[in-house]
Amino acid sequence: ARTVGPEGTANGGIVGPASFMWLRAQRIPRYTINQIVRPDDAAAVSSTDLHPWRVAGDLHAATAIGLQVPGCQKFYCTQDSNTGTLYLVDQRSRSWATLHLTTEPPYEVHQSGHRKLWDDVETAYRWWVDAGKPTVDAWRFTITPSEHRVELG
Repeated sequence: ARTVGPEGTANGGIVGPASFMWLRAQRIPRYTINQIVRPDDAAAVSSTDLHPWRVAGDLHAATAIGLQVPGCQKFYCTQDSNTGTLYLVDQRSRSWATLHLTTEPPYEVHQSGHRKLWDDVETAYRWWVDAGKPTVDAWRFTITPSEHRVELG
């Protein structure tokens, strides 16, 4: 729901799934995963115990992560129930991360580019857990002519 206040202010929360079309002036060039995630890129390699489905498959976690890691898109491609790859890409900076799912942790992570997307996503996920796993409807938006804020509450 949204409340419109004086002088062009608005307050509200997330009301459910929605999609939209970017304005032409807002669009950035789009690349395929293969144009961003290239095997010849120098990538930092690390590992994590955090299962990729926890960040890619939970709407509440994904909302918190999306608010804290802007510009990061996720694609989760599974071969079967035990294997697959989570791709994280930033179209603007062309940074990327891949997390390879196997039957047991640790899971191998590769990252390349200016942004360390997996590090940012993992930090945002841990923040969400520490905050008590707030649900989508817990987020509040405030929009004024000069700023916008997103807060829990």
